[in-house]
Amino acid sequence: RMFLWELRDQIALSGFTPEDLCAMLVVYDHDGDGRLKRGEIEELLGIMKVVLCDNLHDKLFVEFDDGEGRIDIEELLVNLYPMRNFFGRHRAQTVTSAMRTSPSRRRA
Repeated sequence: RMFLWELRDQIALSGFTPEDLCAMLVVYDHDGDGRLKRGEIEELLGIMKVVLCDNLHDKLFVEFDDGEGRIDIEELLVNLYPMRNFFGRHRAQTVTSAMRTSPSRRRA
């Protein structure tokens, strides 16, 4: 799972915190099911200016694909940042806070 270290490092080098990533993933989850398609994740990482080789994208989906071509947001965050508690018993509060502070939500 060394690729997770590389992904985490690239996210940090692009200037984003784990909380930023959580907020962006939640906002990008348009249907609210807690999962994102490969194209959505790749688009989001592109917006964040996170540069990953195709091989790393493939590893991400081999590891986390739920069998329907989607990645579970919570599973991804827990594996990227195992010491953080994004969705523990305060999941609803975290999601509400992420949506409230999201740049795209502020413009609305």
